[in-house]
Amino acid sequence: MHLTTNVLVELSPDGRQATATSKVLTPKPDGTAGVSRYEDSLVLTAVGRQIARHVVDPTPGPWRLPGCSAE
Repeated sequence: MHLTTNVLVELSPDGRQATATSKVLTPKPDGTAGVSRYEDSLVLTAVGRQIARHVVDPTPGPWRLPGCSAE
């Protein structure tokens, strides 16, 4: 499971391309979480917007979720 939040979509002036950035939180059984940033390049096609490029930038370190303990 993962949660995606803070999605920002920026369109090119012609509206045919876009960049979407977001933060991703991946809870783990021990109460920590992985945190990453996604950056997607989108292009407009005949069937709608498609992801042309997907980059995952992980934030190092174990992140403790509020209210969770390792016990």
